Amino acid sequence: MTRAGVKVLHVVTQLELGGAQRSTLEMLARLDRRRFQPSLLSSDGWLTQSARQIPDLPVTLWPSLRRQIHPLADGRTLTRLVSFVRDGGYDVVHTHSSKAGILGRWAATLARTPVVVHTIHGFGFHAFQRAWVRRFYQSLERWTARITDGLIVVSEHDRDAALRLGIGQPGRHR
Repeated sequence: MTRAGVKVLHVVTQLELGGAQRSTLEMLARLDRRRFQPSLLSSDGWLTQSARQIPDLPVTLWPSLRRQIHPLADGRTLTRLVSFVRDGGYDVVHTHSSKAGILGRWAATLARTPVVVHTIHGFGFHAFQRAWVRRFYQSLERWTARITDGLIVVSEHDRDAALRLGIGQPGRHR
């Protein structure tokens, strides 16, 4: 029997005890299964068991979706993720958190996913980083926002910061 509904893949960096992870799991637990067919891709963490307890939620864990940046490994993860998204036939890819947000949105675009959404739960750059690192991460966010159909912000502070830095166009943040 084929399940009905929009196929949505949620991608979040490591299932640790964080706001992005908790709100993603809350959303996944409450999605109407008559309208949506959700899946979750992340890496193992404190909330893995909670994710696995959500009914009708396929959970896939990849160690490479941990928070740490490793350019070569992240490049391999992106390649693997493009295939995963394409093979999954998702209608929507919804990303959360910085690393998963960048990799997931580019993979969804390369896999020609019809709708790409990202929830901004804060940013992976901050004032204590080297200036060139911070500018690089900000540029990645700006470029990636251009291939994103919808940007959801969890606070006015994040929306204002995104607009100030040119991450997404005015009126596209929800």
